[in-house]
Amino acid sequence: MRRSFAALHVVALGLWLGALAFSFLLAKTLFERAVPVCPACQKVRDVDSPSVRCVTCGALHHAACASRGCGLEHAGGHELRSGDVSAVATTSLGVFARVKVGDDKVAPERRLLWMLTATSGAQRPDKGEVPGACFELPREGVGDALARAFDLSQAISIAMAAVALLTVLLVPPGGALRFIRGGLLLGAFALAVYGLGAAHGVAEKRLLLETPEGPTQVVRDDFNRSHGMSFAANLAEGVLVLVAFALAGERKVPAGNG
Repeated sequence: MRRSFAALHVVALGLWLGALAFSFLLAKTLFERAVPVCPACQKVRDVDSPSVRCVTCGALHHAACASRGCGLEHAGGHELRSGDVSAVATTSLGVFARVKVGDDKVAPERRLLWMLTATSGAQRPDKGEVPGACFELPREGVGDALARAFDLSQAISIAMAAVALLTVLLVPPGGALRFIRGGLLLGAFALAVYGLGAAHGVAEKRLLLETPEGPTQVVRDDFNRSHGMSFAANLAEGVLVLVAFALAGERKVPAGNG
């Protein structure tokens, strides 16, 4: 029976760590890929490099790709010309349109892009978020995906925390190590509960970034502060669970075996 509890305890800790690691890796992957790309060559388009715009759809391309024509599939002309990005009006919300790369030799998973067709004050021109910019993943899609994945990972974390806390007293090693492990798990559980509540707060504050007049610096600072605290809580939670997982593998050395 004790071995069964020990196995259950280790599995719970492993799933807890796995859920946290998944959310961190997903965030890293999504935010790294949310960069503007050139539809003609599918390479990252540096926001500071010269760009040209399709006369029909408005998609931005590398200036060096001007001779290729617009890389997107659409009716009408595909000529690329230099254009003024600032001439495109903003709206109350950022708007993304689904577009398709016309070159059928491009890998299928890279042929569908998102093009930013209208911006709000929440968009960041210094990050390439300007009308006509094409992304493999749009900024708003990144936020939505992470919000849903984070809720799932935190729900798994809280469930596994309950299992780990219920079994910690039945799994060696005992003595002071058991109390230390229990304290670590209790702290991690508290951070998981805090993180779930903080996530909803961050989501609400993210809505304030999308306003007709654009967010103020105070709103941006408040969002960044809340987001930073949420990230720090998740990181601390992962460290506590990792230490508890390592201690669960400790074994007492019998006296005289040294």
